[in-house]
Amino acid sequence: MKISYWQRILLGFGGGINAIKTDFFSFFLGFFYLTFLGLNPLLTGSAVLLALLFDAFSDPAIGTFSDRTKTNLGRRYPYMFLSLLPICICYMMLFIPDPSWSENQYLLFCWLLFFLILTRFFVSIFDVPHRALFSELGGNYVNNSRVMSMREGYQWIIGAGHSLAVYSFLGYYISDPYKWLYIGIFGSSFMLIFGVISLLGSKKVIPELYEWKPKQKKADFTILKKELSFVLKSKTLLLFIFGSLLIQGTWGLANSLSFLTYTKFWQFDPLDLRVLIYFYIFAAIVSWFATPIITRYLDKEKIVIASLILLSLTHSLPFITHYLGLFKEMEQSKILNFMSVMILFSSIFSLISLMTRESMVPDIIDEIEFQSEKRQEGAVSSLTSFCSKCMSGLGQFISMFFLWFINYPPGGSEPSTQQLTSLFTLHGPVVSLLFLFPMLIFLNYKLSRKRHNKIKNKLKLAD
Repeated sequence: MKISYWQRILLGFGGGINAIKTDFFSFFLGFFYLTFLGLNPLLTGSAVLLALLFDAFSDPAIGTFSDRTKTNLGRRYPYMFLSLLPICICYMMLFIPDPSWSENQYLLFCWLLFFLILTRFFVSIFDVPHRALFSELGGNYVNNSRVMSMREGYQWIIGAGHSLAVYSFLGYYISDPYKWLYIGIFGSSFMLIFGVISLLGSKKVIPELYEWKPKQKKADFTILKKELSFVLKSKTLLLFIFGSLLIQGTWGLANSLSFLTYTKFWQFDPLDLRVLIYFYIFAAIVSWFATPIITRYLDKEKIVIASLILLSLTHSLPFITHYLGLFKEMEQSKILNFMSVMILFSSIFSLISLMTRESMVPDIIDEIEFQSEKRQEGAVSSLTSFCSKCMSGLGQFISMFFLWFINYPPGGSEPSTQQLTSLFTLHGPVVSLLFLFPMLIFLNYKLSRKRHNKIKNKLKLAD
């Protein structure tokens, strides 16, 4: 499907909703509830994990029902429209508690759990249809990469912009927990703005999208179970899901520990950390243009495998350098510059891996359509959306469990040298090794360019 340059821009802003939510959940949620609200890290991690388990059931339902929706506004638009205001309200509620709530740990836990579930649920109602909508716009092996890399590039840049604002805020108000509400106001306001822009951009595309055929049954939970069971019989999809779960969970673990590691172990000031964001944004721009070009010449599973190897290497280099004692005589500013360069490269390889994997989703949808004679973007996109949530769900739970295990002090207390060493070891060498395991899964991924082209040709003949 051909859409204009401006339509792609307007549509891409919808990814900003999930980007802001994921950025805060991945980098700052655990830090906020542990350090400022004094919630036990095990309770924080448990709340995140329970919310993720709720997503495991709700996301496929959202995707399957959105596939079968038939309205004058198309299959996806009503869900995106109706979810927008509840997203902003529920996200804001996460910032309402003040430090006095720490005296009642279970009240604080229940508050966090309730609004985590609601925020993630309403974000899913917007993001799963938005993700599925993008899956319809590619058309072939390379265009799928171009369209999906654009969506992920938007998300990365918007998420980085949100981090830049939060780092700036914390640099001035890090000792004042009552000011965190402003972060919630900032984030929810931009969620609303990005959602409205995307809704305006999607309206003109609706008439050109696939429509659910009247002869096909409307969704109920029996049909939902049947179709999801068929979708989950796809070996290609299962390999993709398990590989992506490992990658996203590992990256989420690294992200959720990064702020503590930077400020406590490396002793960087939050204002100094803003320089990292510029490298993140530059990495997004490089990856945005590079990924579609690379997919012209290499099969996608080879790109993912190579990216993971390079990601593991560049992520580990600052920690290896520290272990070798090369940072001992170096100024903090130079250490930060070195880490910034490594973060630039690790972000490029991470994003190329992410954009390439997202571009696999429309390919997998085509394969499933060839097998089932039905377009099920929503059902498949809901599963891949769940994988992306593991970055701020599974990774966050593991990090909070680890902090509880090493007895990391909640509130404003300073950690011991041993606790900082444990934090450093997990965030560096352990995470670097974990990035290598998904390679074993993607070595078995068989949906190559050649096979996808054959599927597309047969689907055209069937039409």
